Amino acid sequence: MPSLRDNEWKDWLEYAEEDRREALDRFSHGKWREACYHAQQAIEKVLKALVIRIGIFMPTHELTELIKIVEEKYKTKILGATVSIEEIRKLTLHYYASRYPNATRRLRIKYNEETAKKCIEVMEKVWSVIEKHVKTGKNMGR
Repeated sequence: MPSLRDNEWKDWLEYAEEDRREALDRFSHGKWREACYHAQQAIEKVLKALVIRIGIFMPTHELTELIKIVEEKYKTKILGATVSIEEIRKLTLHYYASRYPNATRRLRIKYNEETAKKCIEVMEKVWSVIEKHVKTGKNMGR
């Protein structure tokens, strides 16, 4: 794996912010599946920005794994305090389910306003806790 640049986390944060805006835009246009996908991507990328900031890269889409590292390294509580582990697991599913019709059927996910609203709510709750760490956190791993 190539080495990480000192400011590579900024690229991840920029992409996360784009996905967050896209999730909100897609929701406002009734594009439920796309809103869920971008909500998941926004949280995945902002979490990766945090772990990259301390010198770690994790090639995973599993949000609970990323959150646990962030909680430990940044001494913050997300799971249980801000969102439940079940909410995060459900958001993670949208990485796969929103992209593949057979995954939507297998996972029994119906994309509608209620599903998308929940994805947006989870995204916003997690975002509100971790955004300040990305912009002000110390580069602890270097």
